[in-house]
Amino acid sequence: MPNINDSEIEICYIFLVSKVKVLKASKLHENFGLQWNKFRTTQLDSKNGTEISLKRLERIIGKNYKDSLKGKRVLEVGCGAGRFSEILVQHAKELVCIDASNAIFACEETLSGFNNVDFYLSTIEEFVTRDKKFDVIFCVGVLQHTKNYKSNLSALVGLLKPGGLIYLDFYRWKWKNLPPPIGGAGNVFRFFVKYLKAAQSFAVVEKVVKFFYPIHWKFRSSWVLQQILFRISPVRFYYPWLGLQDKESYYQWALLDTYDGSTDRYKHRTTLRKFSKLLNTLPLTEIQVWVGGNGIESRARKAN
Repeated sequence: MPNINDSEIEICYIFLVSKVKVLKASKLHENFGLQWNKFRTTQLDSKNGTEISLKRLERIIGKNYKDSLKGKRVLEVGCGAGRFSEILVQHAKELVCIDASNAIFACEETLSGFNNVDFYLSTIEEFVTRDKKFDVIFCVGVLQHTKNYKSNLSALVGLLKPGGLIYLDFYRWKWKNLPPPIGGAGNVFRFFVKYLKAAQSFAVVEKVVKFFYPIHWKFRSSWVLQQILFRISPVRFYYPWLGLQDKESYYQWALLDTYDGSTDRYKHRTTLRKFSKLLNTLPLTEIQVWVGGNGIESRARKAN
């Protein structure tokens, strides 16, 4: 029997089993594909017993999110493993999920029980040349990781129907983004690992998290010691804010987010004023921008 490697198995899966339409992947985002396939269920509300993703979606779309999605054709850009997709798909008439990495296959597995969804392995630049218009675009945790975020944002607005709604977030510049002692150790650590291949960077991050996590956990109730650790450890430690069930759940989230925050090739940041100004250069109305989540959140409507 011939030997079959992992890449050949993945190719067979794509062509024989998966319903993902392959347009164009981005080699610069392979780390996202690795993390969301390794940690597919970590951030799913349906699996971790929380409403973390739901509350974030409600904050961005609004408490009336069900009405905003009902009967609508919705595009989710950068779906990852489907933490928001599993909510959107329950209320949208049609959901289209795109991701520039093989995380799209993790999302496909997450939404395997739904038939009102399509999946595309595609960059934003490639996708906008091929598809029709949408009533709603949900793009959270994505633009800040693309090389040309301004042109990508403009392209997404072009995919909206007149009167359609777009929901966005973006990283906000903060003092803690600087190196220690003002900012965190993760800002330095990232420059050592972000250019490694995905599997290599994961091996490095995993070793670092395994070393530092027990220290974080031991002093989890001390705000002062956590501030000190923030400046010497690159580990993303979120106790007790996430409300997870146990130590292992916090460890898995720490490993996932430390890898996520250390290996992204692009990490753009801006201010509230500059992001608002950017949105106002586009054919958008009813623009709302506020501080929340990972930095800046916003919603707007396409002009008629």
